[in-house]
Amino acid sequence: MISKVRLGRDEYRVVRQARAVKHAMLYEGWLGAELSVDKRAAVVLAMAWGWPPAPRTA
Repeated sequence: MISKVRLGRDEYRVVRQARAVKHAMLYEGWLGAELSVDKRAAVVLAMAWGWPPAPRTA
């Protein structure tokens, strides 16, 4: 799913999954934000993290 968001005068396209990742939890821990995932969720998140950024258009 691709949506557009605005931050001041800038506009960005945001790519997000159609469904939430199961068995992945982001929470506030003692040292800051912590992420707890199972093996399948780790693969999904690693693939999303490695997605190449879109070229900037003017």
